[in-house]
Amino acid sequence: MKVIYANILWFSALLIGLVGDALNRHSDSVWKSMPDVRNNYDLVYGLLGLYVGVSIVGLLSKKKWGYSFALSANVTLAIIPISILIVSIVMLEPDASFMNVMEINLTNIVVGLVSFGFWVYLVKSNIRQSYV
Repeated sequence: MKVIYANILWFSALLIGLVGDALNRHSDSVWKSMPDVRNNYDLVYGLLGLYVGVSIVGLLSKKKWGYSFALSANVTLAIIPISILIVSIVMLEPDASFMNVMEINLTNIVVGLVSFGFWVYLVKSNIRQSYV
């Protein structure tokens, strides 16, 4: 059960990060010059934040849908950084070395690995039986 609370804390930290990124985008002069792209980022991050928020509520209320949402949110958060890394390597390979690409995506990779760990634990453990 402690892992569920750790997963809730992880999701809360991600929500704080998503809100911080949104506030940073709205105060940054580079993003102000391209509002259409900023709005797309806000939409994607907002939907991801909503999804993570619903997962937190479901885990706290010990509902089966909350467990399912947490599983799928962890999978999504594990797959997105991997896909970003692969796309970065393919698109930036002629211009940037592999180590430069890794430096750019290091935070994303850490988020993906932590979410992957929570996902594996939720799948392998018997915590699912306690959710109705």
